[in-house]
Amino acid sequence: MSGGVSSYPNQWYIKYLNNTFIQCSLVVKGNNIVNGGVFNKSNLNLMDVQGALIDNCQIKDGLFYGSSIYGYFGTPSGIDAATGTFTYKSPHGMGNGAQICFEQWFGKVPTGISIDKIYYTVNITSTSFQVSETKGGSPVVITDSGVTGFNISRYNYGRCYVSNVTVETDWNDTTGNIGFTPLLAGAVLNHITVKNCMVSIKAPDNYVGRPNVIDGLTLFENKTINLQSSDISNLKVMKVRSRMLGGDLSFGFITPYSRVNIDSGLFQGVQVNFGEAYLNNGTFVNAMIYKQDDPSRSVITNSYLENTSLSLHWLTTQNSMTITKCLFNNVTIDASAAVKFIDNYDMNTGLSDNRLSTAPVSGMYILGQIIYNSVPKPGSYVGWICTSEGYASNQVWTASKNLSQGYRIQSGGHVYEVATAGMTGTVAPVFPPTSGGTVTDNTIVWKEIGPLAIFNTFGPISSS
Repeated sequence: MSGGVSSYPNQWYIKYLNNTFIQCSLVVKGNNIVNGGVFNKSNLNLMDVQGALIDNCQIKDGLFYGSSIYGYFGTPSGIDAATGTFTYKSPHGMGNGAQICFEQWFGKVPTGISIDKIYYTVNITSTSFQVSETKGGSPVVITDSGVTGFNISRYNYGRCYVSNVTVETDWNDTTGNIGFTPLLAGAVLNHITVKNCMVSIKAPDNYVGRPNVIDGLTLFENKTINLQSSDISNLKVMKVRSRMLGGDLSFGFITPYSRVNIDSGLFQGVQVNFGEAYLNNGTFVNAMIYKQDDPSRSVITNSYLENTSLSLHWLTTQNSMTITKCLFNNVTIDASAAVKFIDNYDMNTGLSDNRLSTAPVSGMYILGQIIYNSVPKPGSYVGWICTSEGYASNQVWTASKNLSQGYRIQSGGHVYEVATAGMTGTVAPVFPPTSGGTVTDNTIVWKEIGPLAIFNTFGPISSS
């Protein structure tokens, strides 16, 4: 086929079986089924899908794109608890009697609403509605506005199923608009392979619905990869060519709504940028792990790192990156005290990572946390134990000194951080003891971030 092929979205049960498309686009709508398709310099476009199933397709020099966000509304912009009215900034497109559901992947639904029921819309306007437990019935009474982040959508939103799809272009192709870039809301993807082109699997901005589920995603030599709002298993990202400027693969973004959960991933020859992302059972070979200094949280656990570098030295937000129960083999670590290393093991030194040559001077510590002495000798101690939790610091105020944002000092049993960079004055300011208190020091603004951690030695080592 050549040209363009599509169907009316409300014409159900359209099936495209074992077709070849050359220099054209196939638009998949409604609950269309595509089973067996070869696309040569052709595109496959999702549009207003409501149960579409796509299986066994090969796309060469083309694009898999479009959206499956039909019926997803997200968090209301306004809630009137007195009348039980939910309002959105944009028209919702529903009439009275539409069936909807409430979800709380984030936030909490209002009291009076059940996540186990299907509701009917009543008393609609273009941007608002009330809900009833029966069609045309009385509005449900709610007694509060819930906690922002809950989702309202059509009860059957997110019905898009994609499996056994390959998208590729030649090694030296630079034409650009080729790849796998769908915008998805609660879709299910299985066994997707993309080679030599861009990949972007995302949800709408500030997405609060059901995560996309991806099982078996294999990516070779791709130009840029952006994965958000998804639960991913069996991921492989491999590259032999030079890394992309700014990174090859990005997980999540700044907000919790963009969170990516990964179970089992191989990352070979790539720079992985972590945003809001949690990885379990990963393997990094000849890779780089990177994170921007932002409020997002990242965790890497139960993973193996070989010939890999950690580029995390600029992080200032506490616990923005945690690496725990991992095995290191020739790993280069460039990390700030904001990065938490817990119960990791270095194959080359035979040591765990909770070892220092002196008591901690940076980072945050909890009561009872133990740091072992990395250079034990007769007459010294086994290590140090935190007897008063807080932030470790051995720096004190100094006059006329240029300091960058995030620099920390201790004073009067508290730790203070530079909130606004600049130069200290000639006389020390009076530091506030109140939590979160600020004080101006010439051109610098200091902020109290917590109490000073106290450590005591334990386990004296005999001299004999």
